[in-house]
Amino acid sequence: MARADGGASVEVATNLVASHGTVPLRDSKRTSHNGAQLSVTAEAFATFLHAVRTGMLGTE
Repeated sequence: MARADGGASVEVATNLVASHGTVPLRDSKRTSHNGAQLSVTAEAFATFLHAVRTGMLGTE
């Protein structure tokens, strides 16, 4: 989900869902091991995506 204009972006490692059941996420601008990283369950990530796609998170 990187942006060409240098804006905020997040990398999503969906290749680990089947083997680990988690979705690792990180700030793509911080490529060192000190960068912010987060892993969520596949179910939680699917719920989050659904909320984004349907506007359930609002704009405020």
